[in-house]
Amino acid sequence: MEGVPSRMVTGYVVFRQRPTFSPSAVLIVTLDDVSLADAPARISSVETLTPLRDPTLIPFALHCYPADIIPNHTYAVRARIEEDGRLLYISTRAYHVITRGAPSDIEIEVEPVGQSHDG
Repeated sequence: MEGVPSRMVTGYVVFRQRPTFSPSAVLIVTLDDVSLADAPARISSVETLTPLRDPTLIPFALHCYPADIIPNHTYAVRARIEEDGRLLYISTRAYHVITRGAPSDIEIEVEPVGQSHDG
């Protein structure tokens, strides 16, 4: 059927440690065209989820139109969790998907904002 997105990126948002947030927390997952190093990423798809029922493994599905995916471009998925406009968790690396041999099903790890990485 024309006009219906038929490409999909699926996966889970995961945490290193059990997160804590209220029922008003929102997960925002984006599919970005990150091909141009000197330009802002172009968002190709966004999914927003609330409430977050299982705070340890959160499924997502990003839908996009095949015509929006350019085979020689690079796409990445990013995730963040906000609560009342405040950023709580964020993915700290790019998860490449769809093109250039990258998968369409991934796990994205998010980390608490402001946590020390001294290990």
